[in-house]
Amino acid sequence: RPMPDFCPFLMRGFARAHETLVTLLHQMAERHDLAIALQRLEHDGFAKMSFRDVQRRAHALAAALATHGVAKGDRVVLTAKGSPAWVVSYFGILCAGATAVPVDAAIEEDALATIVREVELDLRSLAGALPIEMFGKSLFPRIGELPYILTLGPYDFFWFKLRRV
Repeated sequence: RPMPDFCPFLMRGFARAHETLVTLLHQMAERHDLAIALQRLEHDGFAKMSFRDVQRRAHALAAALATHGVAKGDRVVLTAKGSPAWVVSYFGILCAGATAVPVDAAIEEDALATIVREVELDLRSLAGALPIEMFGKSLFPRIGELPYILTLGPYDFFWFKLRRV
């Protein structure tokens, strides 16, 4: 069966067994298809998911992430209690070409903010533009060819308007 094109790490001729976690997912789905991969005890019994279901849902999530601008090399924070949905989300992030950053679901908000505080933005396509913070009208350094690094406080955010010069 052909695999969707949006999973960038798919290797059709698997050079080595389990070269990446994404190739492992594809190999397991091919090899074990409808066998149970994940299950969770719920109030009305076990909820089960096959290897093929995990793969299909991971690809669907990868496509959704791509429509929201997640691209190869991006880092995506994944925080949830261990569950089949967590596993699918992890593989979906990898299929999107991004890096999953798993964080304990019980982490306190301040600790989570510390983990995601420093942000590197790839803004090369906007090189030369001048970011202006929208509320205070503060000018930020002109965007260049290198990653644009911002360090934010625990609950801080910026909204920018870009002036092309």
